[in-house]
Amino acid sequence: MNSRLSIYKSNNPNIIYEINLLNDFVIFGIIYKNNFIPINSKLLISEEGKLYYNNNNNTILVSIFIKKNKHISGKVRWLNHLYFKDQYNNYYHFNSYIYNKYNLHSN
Repeated sequence: MNSRLSIYKSNNPNIIYEINLLNDFVIFGIIYKNNFIPINSKLLISEEGKLYYNNNNNTILVSIFIKKNKHISGKVRWLNHLYFKDQYNNYYHFNSYIYNKYNLHSN
């Protein structure tokens, strides 16, 4: 399989690795109407690529968080909406971060 296609599957080992690595250093969230909406929990990612967070001891899909906060009906792909904020208050689109880190533009 072409690496450009496989990296964008949410169950790609690199994506799972990056979520688990960044969890301790950044705040994940989404951007809606130029506002960062944080997910106030560490993220959990399954081997199938489903992304979860904890809210009051409930494990909830991040895609539900996205749909609720962005007022989207239908299916959403969390990979297209997830951002993170570093300790310097810089915001990064997770999908772009993966694209650049794994040098996909040169494949």
